[in-house]
Amino acid sequence: LFYIAITILFALRQPPQLRGYVDGTLTFGNPLFAFAIQAFLARDFEYGMAWSSGAAGVLYLLLAWLLFMHGRQSLRLLAGAFLALGVIFLSLTIPFALDGEWITTAWALEGGAMLWIGVRQQRRRTIAFALLLQLLAGAGYLLEAGGRGESIAVLNALCLSSVLVSAAGLFSGYYLYRHFQGARRWEAACATPMLFWGLLWWFGNGWHEIDAYVPARYNLTAVILLAALSCAVLGSLERRLDWKTLRHTPTGLLAALTLLTFTTLIAKPHFFAYYGYLAWSIAAAAYYRLLYQRDRLGGMAGQFLNLLHALGLWLIVGITTYEAHWSIEHWLQLAGAWHYIVIGLIPALALSLAVGLSCWPFKRHREAYIGLAGYTLAAFLLLWTLSVNLGTDGNPWPLPYLPLLNALDIAQLLVFGALLQWWRHPHARQSWRRHDPFFYSLTAAAAFLWANAVLIRSLHYWFELPLDADAIFDSTLAQACLSVFWTLIGLGVMLLATRRGLRQVWIAAAALLGMTVAKLFLLDLADSETLESIISFIVVGVLLLLVGYFSPLPPRIRS
Repeated sequence: LFYIAITILFALRQPPQLRGYVDGTLTFGNPLFAFAIQAFLARDFEYGMAWSSGAAGVLYLLLAWLLFMHGRQSLRLLAGAFLALGVIFLSLTIPFALDGEWITTAWALEGGAMLWIGVRQQRRRTIAFALLLQLLAGAGYLLEAGGRGESIAVLNALCLSSVLVSAAGLFSGYYLYRHFQGARRWEAACATPMLFWGLLWWFGNGWHEIDAYVPARYNLTAVILLAALSCAVLGSLERRLDWKTLRHTPTGLLAALTLLTFTTLIAKPHFFAYYGYLAWSIAAAAYYRLLYQRDRLGGMAGQFLNLLHALGLWLIVGITTYEAHWSIEHWLQLAGAWHYIVIGLIPALALSLAVGLSCWPFKRHREAYIGLAGYTLAAFLLLWTLSVNLGTDGNPWPLPYLPLLNALDIAQLLVFGALLQWWRHPHARQSWRRHDPFFYSLTAAAAFLWANAVLIRSLHYWFELPLDADAIFDSTLAQACLSVFWTLIGLGVMLLATRRGLRQVWIAAAALLGMTVAKLFLLDLADSETLESIISFIVVGVLLLLVGYFSPLPPRIRS
């Protein structure tokens, strides 16, 4: 009380040129050291520190009220300091009642209050000491709290003390940003590190509480919720406080969710296990809410924002595809080609929606969803086409196999439809027009591979042809069917090319027919005594005669 009186008299009696000046050492050092002595005096009393903290808080709030009521402008800053001290001591009441790490927590809060005074009075040494005090408080807290266990989740000393240390760090980061933004001073450089300091304590404390009190099987679900909800709150703080440093919150959330994705693949049976579906849904909503806020507030380069949108779509498609694959295997217990089908259908659906929808974010970020994400999804679907037509028998169990009317072939047609829909979109064509020949060639090769796979799978199910490369090569039935089939494809493509004047397409189809003729003489006629070889030779010959009559070579287009 004696030193509090000195503090008040100092503010009242100071010279006129120092109006509004507050001695930080007296104001904040007095309660810090006096309270340390009080800890020894009250240590034998139950809840002695809690009652002491509450009494100190009430005392400082009463003094703040009296100074505000006094009305003198020079006392406003001291009244604000007493108000901060009153709030600090009252906030420490609960941790003290729970036997918290009061010394280090008090240091952190005192450091935040001293920083406030130092910034208001432009006292650089006070600011530096306040920052150092918070760092020392954090180190001391870890040394004192290491290995201690608590019995109540959240409402325990370690958790509440950590929250207060985090709050002090976040306040310091914001206050330095607010008053030194754009200034070439070391205080401005400390704003972001103090923000990260506060976030480190927040997420570290959350991780500790989850590990200590949440059952192990729900740990990842709780961590996902912690990351998503915390980032949503940070986004709200950015908007309300105009705290532009927090504009990178969606980047941090995406990085955390990506790390948690790989962790889930290792530690959990699937993504939606143990209420994972709820956690991932909230995380996706929080992420796109932050991206929507970025569109409204700006502050991020357009290309980088498009990358965030594309990465978010890839993450959602990957998780959804994995979950659908797991459900097919474990819940429906379907064998055969069903596992492959969902791996292709979900990315195809995502690509189709990205092209077809005109709402946010697809309309505003065409470059992200049709450019970056669209090309990677299209490349994945072409690789999927290659994989399923070379690596699976297309077994539709429990349904019967019908060419083109089985689940795998229908899925393949839908994939081709999504690819065509995407490529015909004006944005994709305008951005990548020079790649037209490459895309069409790649798609034509994929379609040709699929058509041959349909034929081979039909022979497998109808004529028991083994799905083995050597068996297919040695089968006269398979070779005869392939020769006729290639000729029909070549003839059909040449007819289409003639009608539309596509000279290069006609030449490609003619090359296919030439390859078919070479195959007839080099492979099929080696077994000329078989009925299949004779029929294929005759049919191919007749079809080749029709080519010259119905499908002449289109003329060159003169520029």
